[in-house]
Amino acid sequence: MKVLVLGGDGYLGWPTAMHLSAAGHDVGVADNFLRRQMVMEVGSGSLTPVQTLHERVRAWRDLSGTELDLFVGNLVDAAFVEDIF
Repeated sequence: MKVLVLGGDGYLGWPTAMHLSAAGHDVGVADNFLRRQMVMEVGSGSLTPVQTLHERVRAWRDLSGTELDLFVGNLVDAAFVEDIF
């Protein structure tokens, strides 16, 4: 089954994407990195360092041999959503 995980960079989105991929689904992840941007704007950081989504997608490919499709953009942008599908 083809699955699109929204918020793929997030606390729930990333493990969900890995779980579905490991179960044999064709998985895409979409995120606009708003949380990361907001944290940077206030000069803060993560309590637990988290690799970028691009780095985690590469690591998952290297570990599992499975490719995750990565879509970076805002879901309120109709053109972005159309490009995904």
